[in-house]
Amino acid sequence: MSFRRDRRGFIFSFDASLAILVVFAIMIGIVRVGGAGVMYEQQGPLRLERYANDALEVMQLTGVLDNIATLVKHGYLENAENLAREQLNKILPSDVQFKLVIGDNRLTVYPSTAAGWGTTFSNAKELATATRMSTLPPKENFRVLAWLDDDNDNAFMDEIERCTGWQVTRTNDETFFQNEILKLDTGVWPNRCYYKTIFIPDAQRNFNTITESRLDQFSRTRGRLVVGGDTLWNNNPPDVWQLYEDLGVRGSPAYVKRPPKDSRNTGMLIENDSHPITTSPYYIGYRVDYAGADYYLYVYRGPTSYSVGHTTVLAWWDNVPAAGGIDAPPWRGIIFRDEVQAGEYGGKGTGVLFSMRLAQSAMGASVGTYDWITLARRAIYWEGYSWEFDPVTLYVWRGEAAS
Repeated sequence: MSFRRDRRGFIFSFDASLAILVVFAIMIGIVRVGGAGVMYEQQGPLRLERYANDALEVMQLTGVLDNIATLVKHGYLENAENLAREQLNKILPSDVQFKLVIGDNRLTVYPSTAAGWGTTFSNAKELATATRMSTLPPKENFRVLAWLDDDNDNAFMDEIERCTGWQVTRTNDETFFQNEILKLDTGVWPNRCYYKTIFIPDAQRNFNTITESRLDQFSRTRGRLVVGGDTLWNNNPPDVWQLYEDLGVRGSPAYVKRPPKDSRNTGMLIENDSHPITTSPYYIGYRVDYAGADYYLYVYRGPTSYSVGHTTVLAWWDNVPAAGGIDAPPWRGIIFRDEVQAGEYGGKGTGVLFSMRLAQSAMGASVGTYDWITLARRAIYWEGYSWEFDPVTLYVWRGEAAS
């Protein structure tokens, strides 16, 4: 009897379990059907918003936004439209439609050239929006003298110069370079400085004293000198201490040391987001990657002499250990030295130091490439100490394409 009771109990438990599973499955189905709209309501708008933000982020990081803004500025609206449409159709899902607006309706782009997009957009029931600021390049005929002595330097300059309309004179001949530094534009009266900026990312040589003296004069009274850390390291004090102070660091050799091998780093943090070089899309704490596993940083102390009061640190190296008591961390990443005396020939002497192997990290190691290109481009040029910005707004929605 007990055995039979046990068997009946076992059979009953098994049947009951099956029944519970069936009921549970039905309940899940009811919940799913009833809750589908709720789940979409919760996730649909958020997903659309993410689509919009991610699309603009990708276009900004790859430089596409700047290219589109450049084409718009120069009047190549059809080229700008085609580029924007091509990129957004690649990035966004096929069931997500878009409307991209540059500036104050300077350019409007839809997924195709069909005539009905205006009506389709106005009838969209659910829209998500994202906005970015795109920097427009300077006017054409802006003259730059660049010392470029290897393939990485030239590739870096290619990217910086792309779509700008600048007139860039490139050289690695010191005699020619030396003679060009203080060149005047004799085609206008009164004469003006021929070059507005001299750019030396990673010079692999010690310039002679005549070249160094002319660079010093240029950066104090005529134009902007933009230099990478490798360049300054290869032109050591005491012979060129003025050049060090032109770039906002001490000229005494006791304070300029190459860090030991274990004092390397992989990133730099933006410190000042109100300066034209490091303004939007950068912000305080933004991390710029650096090929720290392969390249040294350079330890430069604060300014002395006439640089005092005119120097701004725009970025610091992240988590750099102390380097033998030479300087306390964090080390300076980007230094801007403003005008310290009246300019001449229509110039305004300023200096920018990138305390790193600039072109080598960006192009040779391909680390932080887009950021280094953007920061170097801004360091070379900004008009009236501010870049021109245009808002870029992207609207996205789900629906059928216009016909």
